[in-house]
Amino acid sequence: MIALSEFHGAPVYVLGLGRSGLATAAALEAGGATLMVWDDNPEVLSSALEHHSGWRAAEPHGEDMLQARLVVPSPGVRPDHLALRRLENGAAVFASDAALLQHARSEARFIGITGTNGKSTVASLLAHMLEATPFEVATGGNLGVPALSLADNADVYILEQSSYQLYWSHDLSFDVAVFLNISHDHLNWHGNFQRYLEAKRRIFANQREDQVAVIARPEGHLGAVSARLAQELTEQARSVSLVGDERHSSAGVVVRDQRYLVETGAEPSVVFDMQEAPGLPGFHNALNAAVCWLAARGAGLSRHVLAERLRSFEALAHRLQNVGRWRADVNLNFIDDSKATNLDSTRAALRMVGAGRVLWLAGGEPKAGQNFRELRSELAAVEHGFFFGAEASSLHEALSDVIEASVHRTLDEAFTAATNMVLCARPNNASHGESLTILLSPCCPSFDAYKNFEERGRHFAQRVHDFIHHEQTKLSHQP
Repeated sequence: MIALSEFHGAPVYVLGLGRSGLATAAALEAGGATLMVWDDNPEVLSSALEHHSGWRAAEPHGEDMLQARLVVPSPGVRPDHLALRRLENGAAVFASDAALLQHARSEARFIGITGTNGKSTVASLLAHMLEATPFEVATGGNLGVPALSLADNADVYILEQSSYQLYWSHDLSFDVAVFLNISHDHLNWHGNFQRYLEAKRRIFANQREDQVAVIARPEGHLGAVSARLAQELTEQARSVSLVGDERHSSAGVVVRDQRYLVETGAEPSVVFDMQEAPGLPGFHNALNAAVCWLAARGAGLSRHVLAERLRSFEALAHRLQNVGRWRADVNLNFIDDSKATNLDSTRAALRMVGAGRVLWLAGGEPKAGQNFRELRSELAAVEHGFFFGAEASSLHEALSDVIEASVHRTLDEAFTAATNMVLCARPNNASHGESLTILLSPCCPSFDAYKNFEERGRHFAQRVHDFIHHEQTKLSHQP
């Protein structure tokens, strides 16, 4: 944990007591600050005060919080929160946990990664690559460990940054800032796409000329947003490295034929075949790998070392993770992509598993700005859609004239229906030994039924385990 001694003896206010807020409050307390805290959830607030006798609750409509010299809103606390509206014209400094970490560890190097999709994979892969250097590397932020819970002796901090976190990061400056992609997401929080984009762009806001911007150019019309951003930064005399497919000749690393990483330059050369990296399936992961390749080459790693790190990387949980295989009349694979909470993530999943037949499980909480009809062109391999949760009817309405589909109340019911189809009425055109995939790629947040996407993914994996065990037991008792 980082002890923030800069605010020793000063009144500070931490708003929101999730993982990040708790870590921030603990770091400020360790540095000797006078802690005022608040969370709109009474149970969360009560638990925090019970475990930390030195913390004091400061209500948003009260006067105590107005004495704060520092205000740290937790990610997800909206800027129109009563407490923030009352504090915004006062003397308090607003800061994010990542900015506080950088102030405390100014001698270290900081790598920031943002994007609608792929942040966690890129942060984890880059950390995996940099483990081959002499540097002490700490990875966290939106991924796993909160920024202020990271080790206090790291040489390099790799911080995954959500749009919520970047919104409050007014003076954070990354030595390497990575922008992966953007699509319509979190519009309930930001209000519209332009504000969401503005929050994401803040990852570059305070960079110096000697710091590097890495921008990926994904497929689709929103890839043009990345291209314009790269052009704007270049015109500002900023150091910009571009990653894209082979159509983008200005890119430092390109992806050829959906699979080969190519270093460009006077003599372009293929440096890696992504089919050698089973933990990074699909074109979207080839782009992620290209981003990490470019950043790690800048850190001095050789092609040979980077190739070995790509080969040894294991897929993150709930991100196109194979959680079970069952071989009977068909070769059945179960893929957990519970992290897919938007259109682009599910689009990538449907493309990745499209080599065989697919039974697709999707649904969850509504998300502003999503038009499920955008997936209609990606469904050629889908045998049946099993739609569940609050958005089941919307998915069915948008897609049921393209694929066979059914509506279910819960993920449990959808899973049972899918496995029954495999057991009792094999999908149309399925033949003995054919590859079949049951894919959970919800295209929706999980909060209508689960605490988070991880809990939803664990539930799916448990159902897979139970199904395989039950079917294997049945087979073992047959004469």
